[in-house]
Amino acid sequence: MPKTCIVGYNNVRFDDEVSRNIFYRNFYDPYAWSWQHDNSRWDLLDVMRACYALRPEGINWPENDEGLPSFRLEHLTVANDIEHSNAHDAMADVYATIAMAKLVKARQPRLFDYLYSHRKQAQAGDADRRCAHEAAGPCLRHVWRGARQHQPGGTAGLASG
Repeated sequence: MPKTCIVGYNNVRFDDEVSRNIFYRNFYDPYAWSWQHDNSRWDLLDVMRACYALRPEGINWPENDEGLPSFRLEHLTVANDIEHSNAHDAMADVYATIAMAKLVKARQPRLFDYLYSHRKQAQAGDADRRCAHEAAGPCLRHVWRGARQHQPGGTAGLASG
């Protein structure tokens, strides 16, 4: 289906790898589905991390046993009163992911729209070039998580105008 955006929770690091492997093993181009016909992919896990780092207001952010934010889908849904009683069941996770996307869209609509509009590398590159010419402050931020569970992540400005 042209202009389809495939959205998931941790799909870029897990589900997409499985899909590519299946396509490859069956002699199909393993990457075409994600970019041909103006298709794209978007990982809500990265959206949640960016939202926590840049615009955390309006969303409850659970912590793990070490006091660090937990981005596990089942923890976020509980903290935000979203039904997800059957975590890791495919359909339950789909409904929970949709509900989390709606929550971010409702609470941080500008950030949601910005992140969605920059889901493709070419679009992000265009924004970086515009930013370098127009911005007075940091225009590109990097959001990361700690290498180990006990290490916190953070954000950093990477470029400024």
